Amino acid sequence: MTDAAQATATSPAEMLSRAALVLADGTVFEGTAFGAATEVVGEVCFNTAMTGYEEILTDPSYAGQIIAFTFPHIGIVGTNLEDIESITPAVRGVVVRADADRPSNYRALTKLDAWLKSHNIPGIAGIDTRALTARIREKGMPHGTLAHEAGRRLDFAKLAETARKFPGLEGLDLAKEVSARQTYKWRETPWAWSKGYGLRDVEARAPVDADTVFRIGSMGKTLAATAIMQLRDAGKLALGDPAERYLPELSRVVYMRRDAPRPPAGGAHGPSDAGRDRRAQPSVGPGGFAGPSPASAKE
Repeated sequence: MTDAAQATATSPAEMLSRAALVLADGTVFEGTAFGAATEVVGEVCFNTAMTGYEEILTDPSYAGQIIAFTFPHIGIVGTNLEDIESITPAVRGVVVRADADRPSNYRALTKLDAWLKSHNIPGIAGIDTRALTARIREKGMPHGTLAHEAGRRLDFAKLAETARKFPGLEGLDLAKEVSARQTYKWRETPWAWSKGYGLRDVEARAPVDADTVFRIGSMGKTLAATAIMQLRDAGKLALGDPAERYLPELSRVVYMRRDAPRPPAGGAHGPSDAGRDRRAQPSVGPGGFAGPSPASAKE
C-alpha cells in the first residue's frame, strides 16, 4: 500500500473524537465520542433491553443517571417523534458497545447521534460494556464522569475527582424536577400500524387530570401515560374519581414499587437489581401526566 493510500485509509479513524467514562475509583473506559460534545457527571447504571432504547432514554425515572446498554448495537432503528416517554429527557449520558450510525427502519427520522445532540446528551461507544456491567453488578452503581475530548486533552485524574465530588441521588426529590408543571388534555389515540398516533375529540370523553394520576403514583405505584390511555379507553378512568378506585386495575397494568436499598458507590450489593434504581418517582409522560413509564414493560 502506498503512503497516500495509507493516509486515506487511516484518516477516517483519526477524525473520530475520543471520549472517556471515568469512575470515582479512578477506573477509566476510553472510547469514541458521539452525541453532544459536553461533560456530565452522574450515577452509572445499566439496562439489558434489546429494544426500546428511545423509550429508555426518555424514561424520567433515569434522572441523574448515565445509562450503559448491555445490548451491543444501539441506534439500529434510529429515532422518531413517537417512541418517547417524556418530552425532555432527564438521563445524563449514554454508554454503548457500538453506535449504529446507519439506522434501518421506515419510521426513523434521525440517527441516535443527532437525537442526542439535539438534547445535549453525550455518549461514548466502543468500550467494554461487559466489564462495566460486571463491575456494577458486583460493587453497585458508581458515580462517573462522561466527557468528550472536543479539542482538549482529557484529564482522567480531574474527571475522577469530579465523579468523587458528585453528591449522588440518595435523598433527592427528583419527582419535582421531572414532573409536569401543569395539567394537559390527552388527545392522542392509540398507535396504529401505518398511521401512527391520531388526535381524538377531547369533548368525547372527560380528560384525565394530572392531580388524579399523581395521587395514584404517591400511593406506591408507577403509572405510564399509555396505561392511563388504556384505562380511559376501556371506560375505567374518569375525571375526579378517588385514586383508590383504580388500584385493583392498576395492579394489572403497572409495576409495583420496589424500594431496594441503594448501596454506596463501591460498596457491596445484592444480586439482580444492582444496575437499576426502580423506585417509583411520579413524573411526566408524553401527554404531560405524572408517573414514569417503566421501560422494562416494553423490553
